[in-house]
Amino acid sequence: MVTAATFAGVLGLQALKLVRHRNEVMAELAHPVRIAFLPTIAIGVLLLAIAVLAVGTGETATTVARGAWLVGTATLFLFTLAILSRWMHHLTSRVVPVALGDASGRAGRYVRTAR
Repeated sequence: MVTAATFAGVLGLQALKLVRHRNEVMAELAHPVRIAFLPTIAIGVLLLAIAVLAVGTGETATTVARGAWLVGTATLFLFTLAILSRWMHHLTSRVVPVALGDASGRAGRYVRTAR
């Protein structure tokens, strides 16, 4: 129960952050690395489903756990598709390894390329 309340509180704070600082949240979601943390919401729902099933007994616990699991799974799937799509179609520059080493024995280097 404490875990679910904590999760709900953090989720509420994130919603408040979205309402008050929408531009900053959108900038975070546009960042190629920070967007990877978005699915933690769905992972939290999956973990809560496991906790409900482990702690609760009876048909109610099973129903709640199954519902949370389905919501978490569907959300995680959609977030994963969105992030992979964003990563694959990202049009900004990126760092690409050129070579692991060259004939002179120097270590590989990285160059910035435009996609």
